[in-house]
Amino acid sequence: MHIDSDGIRSDMIFHHFSGQVTEKENYVVVKTPSNPGFYWGNYLVFPQPPLGGDFLHWRHLFVSEFRNDQDVKHMSFCWLKPTEHIQTEYSDFLSQGFEYDEVLVLKGSQFCLPGRRNEEIQCRPVLTDAEWQQVIALHLLVYPDSCRNEAECLYVDRTYAAYRSMQAAGLGGLHGAFIGDQLVASLGLFFDGEIGRFQNVETHPDFRQRGICKTMVYDISVAAMQQHPQIRHLILHADSEYIAAEIYRSVGYEVCETICELCLTPEAAAR
Repeated sequence: MHIDSDGIRSDMIFHHFSGQVTEKENYVVVKTPSNPGFYWGNYLVFPQPPLGGDFLHWRHLFVSEFRNDQDVKHMSFCWLKPTEHIQTEYSDFLSQGFEYDEVLVLKGSQFCLPGRRNEEIQCRPVLTDAEWQQVIALHLLVYPDSCRNEAECLYVDRTYAAYRSMQAAGLGGLHGAFIGDQLVASLGLFFDGEIGRFQNVETHPDFRQRGICKTMVYDISVAAMQQHPQIRHLILHADSEYIAAEIYRSVGYEVCETICELCLTPEAAAR
């Protein structure tokens, strides 16, 4: 199955490096054996939304594809939201404990910085062990529920280890916004061919509402387009119900598509 989605193709930057991507006739299988607790590193991609009767079919496909991956305890599916109206039926998934989310995909190649920039910060690559630890600590501060148990903490450690390996391989890396030696915001930017993909754009709660995120995204976007002339555009993902998309729009990104997701977490599956 050909993936006709900028947002989903940009996800494959990470999956091709750390996992396995297998195209089947009617869906794509993504696996990350090194990180089985990664919900969006072990999932199925479909070319269309679920229709009536697809619950049992999709569940059967997932169980079959991951039958030898005993540490994968969740179940995740995604598809590109159609531009035309198509009757979607995922109530069966919701009644069985799945959570539904929509992710906005934003794309940009020319950028502007509205209003005043934040002059306090210095944006630079994250290089030292201490700086990487600051990035992980910031992530856990922003998302305190991401390390509720051993499995979730292991997922975080493995995810950032993969980012560091990608950085060592020259595929991009983590950048931080620093005030002195303190990390106040961070993001990842990784490349494959003609696209670049941002990941984990996060700001310390004590330093929000100061234009730090906007300035950081703008500076690193402009630098990336200048330093990588082969890149045609940069991609960002944003929760459809969160303010981040408006920040990205303000510096020149535009929403180009929406990805729909269904996920059954291990906790929900055990109920």
